[in-house]
Amino acid sequence: NQDIEAVVVPSTVQKIEANAFLGCQNLTKIVLPEGIEEIGRYAFESCGIETLVLPKTVLTVGDMAFKESALTSAVIKGTTTFSAQIFMDCKRLQTVRFEGNVAEISKWMFFGCAQLQNVQLPAKLKKIGGLAFENCTALKSIDLPQTLVEVGDSAFSNCIALTSIVIPKSLTTIPGAMFWTCKALSSVTIPEGVTAINGGAFENCESLRTITLPKTLVTMGSGVFVGCKSLQEIEIPEGVTAINSTFSGCVALRTVKLPRTIRTVGQNAFYSCKSLSKIAIPDGVSEIGGAAFCGCGDMTQIYLP
Repeated sequence: NQDIEAVVVPSTVQKIEANAFLGCQNLTKIVLPEGIEEIGRYAFESCGIETLVLPKTVLTVGDMAFKESALTSAVIKGTTTFSAQIFMDCKRLQTVRFEGNVAEISKWMFFGCAQLQNVQLPAKLKKIGGLAFENCTALKSIDLPQTLVEVGDSAFSNCIALTSIVIPKSLTTIPGAMFWTCKALSSVTIPEGVTAINGGAFENCESLRTITLPKTLVTMGSGVFVGCKSLQEIEIPEGVTAINSTFSGCVALRTVKLPRTIRTVGQNAFYSCKSLSKIAIPDGVSEIGGAAFCGCGDMTQIYLP
């Protein structure tokens, strides 16, 4: 209905049904009362609403409830549980503030919110779902709370304006492609306690020059630092046993220290590391994969066990 421009929902309403205002592009204002408990899927998809205040009483919000809407700001006051893709492709959304103790940012929640710049996450957040902030291309920084214990794959992929990040001490695994193609990312703090960095976590982070890996690290997935063109040095801690395609395309990499615990230097491990002139392979290494040092044009010295 393109005639609807504003809606004040009465306090007697407890649920807004699925598709209730779907496609109401001229609806620019919605007032939701305390007492409302549920918002159905697609309820405000592709609407013209510009601001959202979600009351404390809202318990659940269904899939794609505000997808592709004209929102510029959103305030979430309660402990709401969100389904997937709630604000997906809200291209004008700039500011989001969580005031209640929401436990989980759901999958694809802010995917494609290209103007999103300011996000205040819940103080007691436990989980960020996969692809939650992927393609938020204006996001420069975000504070991850110390209660965070799980992050899904590609959570911040292609956040090309993101410049720095501090991983909280509560997180033990950095998921696959977490910062894939975050081209401006130059500073990353990884705390002791992190035991695994999964595949492609920092792939194509072209501005990343240095990074300190924690002593607790045990597992590095395939292609963790592929295409990190500015990375100049790395020390892999004792405990890591294998690297696979890990530094492929790190054209500025000059200094590498491998741990005594390493057993496998896998395929393409240092492929096209054009600035790497020397490396010592520890005595415990029993396998070096194909093309491990292919394209290392400056290599003049290599120690083999």
